Amino acid sequence: IDAGSVPLLFADLSALYSDPSGGRLEPLRLSFRDYQLAASQRKESSKYEADRRYWMDRLPTFPECGPLLPTRNGLSPHEPPAFQRCKGVLPRIEWAALQQLAEQLGLTPTSLLAATFAEVLSKWSQSPHFGIVVTVFNRLPLHPDVRAVVGDFTVTLLLECQGKASEEGFEGRAKELQRQLWQDLDHELFTGVEFQRA
Repeated sequence: IDAGSVPLLFADLSALYSDPSGGRLEPLRLSFRDYQLAASQRKESSKYEADRRYWMDRLPTFPECGPLLPTRNGLSPHEPPAFQRCKGVLPRIEWAALQQLAEQLGLTPTSLLAATFAEVLSKWSQSPHFGIVVTVFNRLPLHPDVRAVVGDFTVTLLLECQGKASEEGFEGRAKELQRQLWQDLDHELFTGVEFQRA
C-alpha cells in the first residue's frame, strides 16, 4: 500500500476493533482492481499519447543510467549490489528552517531536497549527468470513492539531473531541477517504468 492508504487502513481496523458486536464498514463502490482497470483505459486518451510523445522526444538525450557510483574494492561488476535503507529525522526547528530557506530560494522543500540529493550523487558519480527515480503518489480522481480505497497508487518518474555539469551554482541547478520536475509531472501518465522499457 502507499502512504496515503496507511491512515485508511488503520481507521478501518480501529472501527472494526472498537465495535465488539462485529460492526461493518460502509461498502465502497470501487475496488483497487476497478481503479487499475479504469486507469489503464487512460492509455487510449490523447493526454496519454501527448505524455508518451513528450518522454519519447527526450529519449535520445536522456542519460542511459543512474549515477555511476564507486563500489567497494574487490566487488565484482557482476555481483548484485546490496542495498541498505538509511533514514534520519530532522527536528522540527531544522525542518522549519529548511522550508524557510526553500521559500527564500523560490523552491519547494521537495525540490530543495531532491537537488541536494542530486548534488551529493553528482559529487561521487563518474558522470554528473544521470537520472534518478522519483516516486509519485498518483491517485487519479477516476471515481468519487477513490480516496477511500486502500492500495498502491504510486508511479515512478525518471528525473534528469545535470549535476555539476551545469555552470550554474547550486541555487541555479536546484531551480532548473525543480523546473524539470514540474514539467515532467505534467506528463506523468506515461510512467517511469514505461520510459525505462522504451
